[in-house]
Amino acid sequence: MISSICSKESNFITHWKGVFCQNKIFEIQIHSDVLAVPDAFWELTGSLKLENDRFLQKSYLSAMSAFCDTWMVLFTRSGVPVGYAVFFLSTFQSNELEHELSQCIGIRDWLARKWTTSKKEQHVLVCGNPLISGEHAFVFAEDISTIDQANFLCDAMNAVVKEVRAKGIPLSICMMKDFYPVHEALQENLKNCGFSKMAGDPVMILPILEEWQTLGDYQNDLISKFRSKSLTALEKSKDLVKRVLSAEEMSNHSEDWYPLYEQVYERAQYQWKKLSAQAIIDMKLALGEDFVMQGYYFENKMIGFSISILGDQEMEAHLVGIDYEKNKQFQLYSRMLYDFVQLGIEQKKSWICFGRTALEIKSSIGALALPGQALLRHSKPITNVLVRWIISKFQSEEVSLRSVWKQEAYERLNSKLEKR
Repeated sequence: MISSICSKESNFITHWKGVFCQNKIFEIQIHSDVLAVPDAFWELTGSLKLENDRFLQKSYLSAMSAFCDTWMVLFTRSGVPVGYAVFFLSTFQSNELEHELSQCIGIRDWLARKWTTSKKEQHVLVCGNPLISGEHAFVFAEDISTIDQANFLCDAMNAVVKEVRAKGIPLSICMMKDFYPVHEALQENLKNCGFSKMAGDPVMILPILEEWQTLGDYQNDLISKFRSKSLTALEKSKDLVKRVLSAEEMSNHSEDWYPLYEQVYERAQYQWKKLSAQAIIDMKLALGEDFVMQGYYFENKMIGFSISILGDQEMEAHLVGIDYEKNKQFQLYSRMLYDFVQLGIEQKKSWICFGRTALEIKSSIGALALPGQALLRHSKPITNVLVRWIISKFQSEEVSLRSVWKQEAYERLNSKLEKR
């Protein structure tokens, strides 16, 4: 289904309670069926250089739409495309947050518990991607002002909320993620749309230096302690056999690798909607060679796997599955991290995104922390007054990040990260 609404002019921010139209200079088209979007729609987005972001392309979004409800929103000005945003409807639960709120007393605390934990798993409408970290929510043409961007995104969020409710789906939380420091002004403007900032853990990113042609080149830029750690991890895992799985092999042997994914998922502090084995296989079918699953075998039994997604310039360290009984013996997770680095170098990528979990060990292989924030609001204005307090219960993980680089290498890596 495609629906259109008009947006306000750029001289003031749209009120978050609803969509108000003054003219039709700006228009928003909402596409609720990715597969039904005509080719002409994708051609219009070419001028916005979306081909540089794998997670905003048709192949990826088509696979995601089979897993969860997806809305694609096209922004136009006088009929000309000027931007694009993606919304996903997912579920979310946090056992840690439930525990924190259970310790609270008082009327405000009771209301917060009622909203947050009455059903544990809740629907969340996300502008952005719940399964990956980074700015994969929207793109705007360079001449679109920050205020206009906020207007577009606010109107789009309000319209998609109506679409969700029309399906009879209960919805409490609306989120926009992720925002890097370069988009601070946009975050401030979106406060007028009822959103509050939620500081989270940083996104761990490893810039790839051009002179790194092999894993050995990367290791040579590490200080001796962490170079030795990398060599130890490779030595302890030398008896493992690693091989890339095709889509057919993934399908035929899902009983081997999917339980390993479930082990990792069940340990997650915050849980978004659980991927099915078929959803992961469908992602491979959609992305082809840009979706790389590597299996790790000991005595012909899979004990782990990793999944990388290759973009134009960036590689996403997407998923891992681990047999935790074997993890310590083989330093399996560390081996996977070094193999991510090796693959990024071999594929000549500019960045590897490692997400925002397991910060300490990711910093120990050289990933650097890039601050990232999300914006959150309740779908009901009255309840939204509690959001700022509830957000305070999401505490960022306090971790001592490792300094692993020789000084000259660190300066080059940090300089590249700052230009991101």
